[in-house]
Amino acid sequence: MILGPIAPAKMRGVEIGALCNPLIRKNEGDVLYVDYADTEHLRANQFSDSVQPEDIVEVDIVWGEKPLADCLGKPVDYVVAVHVIEHVPDVIGWLWEIHDALCEEGYLSLAIPDRRYTFDILRPESTAGELIQAYLEKRRIPTPAQKFDFTSLWRHVDTQEAWRGYPDLNALRPVGPENVEVAFAQAKEIHETGRYLDCHCWVFTPESFLKCLVLLDRLDLFPFEVVNFLDSPQDEMEFLIHLRKSGDRANRSASIGAALDDLRRAQAIFADASAMEAEIHSLRAEIDALKASTSWRITQPLRKLRERFA
Repeated sequence: MILGPIAPAKMRGVEIGALCNPLIRKNEGDVLYVDYADTEHLRANQFSDSVQPEDIVEVDIVWGEKPLADCLGKPVDYVVAVHVIEHVPDVIGWLWEIHDALCEEGYLSLAIPDRRYTFDILRPESTAGELIQAYLEKRRIPTPAQKFDFTSLWRHVDTQEAWRGYPDLNALRPVGPENVEVAFAQAKEIHETGRYLDCHCWVFTPESFLKCLVLLDRLDLFPFEVVNFLDSPQDEMEFLIHLRKSGDRANRSASIGAALDDLRRAQAIFADASAMEAEIHSLRAEIDALKASTSWRITQPLRKLRERFA
């Protein structure tokens, strides 16, 4: 599902941020593992408990100050990035560098966490304006504000419970008891040293992401057309988008608009189904309450008599 139109066995490509769980193994196709740092650095600076440092794959290419196309040497057929784009300090510049590294009509497949069902649940959604500011600044590291928000607002979230709606988001348990103090220390370190400290720079929902693309496309800052867009499935915490390098701006605009329209129609259907399910649940509760009532027990002999002579 994540690969979409990509066929690794028949193509040459790149997986960015594979860490310990690459989507495409070396024995499955001609794939290069690319990351922002070498394997040793990644293992020493991993912040997620779900990643075992010793399991991180060997990085083939470090994508640092040089453009990705220069790092690769020759164009590739595809790029895959699972839960990577939210870490990228300059998303627009990053997308353009991937565009320049792809063959004509090459593919880019992204899996992106949905804020509503992850530890970013308390963070506000990123805007096109913030993406543009990062692009104009040619940002290479997260800002102190991004690192502070990432750490201080990180909450323990059960994805399935989040789908059903927490009654009180403010009651969610922080990751650490001193996370505000830690967050400030990290923000201060970025400000004073310019060191790269990994975090989620950006926070999206499926709709907010597509809305950003609409605005970036109007400014000719988004060089891809949408091949397929998949909303976050029930009880899951990520959405998928498959993109194709395209020089046809009209097609790009139409594909983004179509994806947003399809998403909104699907959301309306889901909302109607959820409302109907809630109504059914309410009626069942009323029936159960009625059956448990004194009047229901008293009239039980009469109902049985009526059924006997009906």
